[in-house]
Amino acid sequence: WNILNISVFRDYGVRNDVYVIGKFKAVDMYGNETHAVEKTDIHRCANDEASFNWRWVLKVPAPVQEASLELTMMDEEKLQAHDQIYHPVVY
Repeated sequence: WNILNISVFRDYGVRNDVYVIGKFKAVDMYGNETHAVEKTDIHRCANDEASFNWRWVLKVPAPVQEASLELTMMDEEKLQAHDQIYHPVVY
């Protein structure tokens, strides 16, 4: 997995310690909801590009009525709250 063209920086020195949070939601034909939250590993000192070697396994009910995956790119902080780099994108 690669993220290209990062142009918002939350750390001093034009870099981010980037990771991605994925929030999965599915609704089956009976209206039962399935939720899962996953997180990638951290790409330290990323400038305009970040790479991840992480696999998410999501259980999807079948047949599915509705499914979505929200991806949020974050900057890890050691001493304070983690910063959101961009607004979440929902697929």
